[in-house]
Amino acid sequence: MRYALPFLIGLVVIAHDAAPAHAISACTDNQGAAPATGATLPVHPRIVHFTDYWRHGNTPVFSATINKKKVPVKVTVLPFGGTTRVAMIEIDSDKTGTLEVRELKYVFGTYTIKAKLKLPDKIPVAVERFHREIQHSTVEEIFDGIALRLPGGTPAIHARVKLRRDPKAGWTELDIPIATDADKLPRIRIGRLGCTNNYTVPLLAAGVDIEVTVTLADGSTRSVEGLPAHVILPPIQP
Repeated sequence: MRYALPFLIGLVVIAHDAAPAHAISACTDNQGAAPATGATLPVHPRIVHFTDYWRHGNTPVFSATINKKKVPVKVTVLPFGGTTRVAMIEIDSDKTGTLEVRELKYVFGTYTIKAKLKLPDKIPVAVERFHREIQHSTVEEIFDGIALRLPGGTPAIHARVKLRRDPKAGWTELDIPIATDADKLPRIRIGRLGCTNNYTVPLLAAGVDIEVTVTLADGSTRSVEGLPAHVILPPIQP
């Protein structure tokens, strides 16, 4: 299915802030938060923020409030590799209510925290093709690859994806933050991501064995369901 890859909900404010001098200002679409803003989360949740740049350099600066009162956070920069920078923000509080999470002064996620929230036991996925070319005068920004679509509302933050060309090849392991598109459905994107990539698109076109485990907002993991053991990049839909 062909679909647009806009800025993730809740991060539009970033577009109004100039990128730092070392960043390529045209390459700002590969950024977001997981779960997407507006989600309902359990107490003491974990939220992932990912971007191709942080305004303040290599040290992330995040804060959070619940019901407008500051709560402590634990920030871990995840060693996911590549050029995308990923940080996990753990809300070190058991309070319930309205959670706001900030990067410096910018609110990038607003959530509802509920006690005894039941998380999904099963996570079915569907295989899609994502493709979008963004025209710039000096930079080629292309999104292209396989998207594994999760059910709407799944409070997933990132996924461990294992890929190999065939049973005789070794596994490549990727840690990928969950992205949310205009249809508000979370997806795991594998391939070319704007001005970077996490896997080679021609290898996806040739077909790969695949295994996926998803991490939820409480830190627990789930194996996905309905994913073929071998996937091939679907064609681009008109």
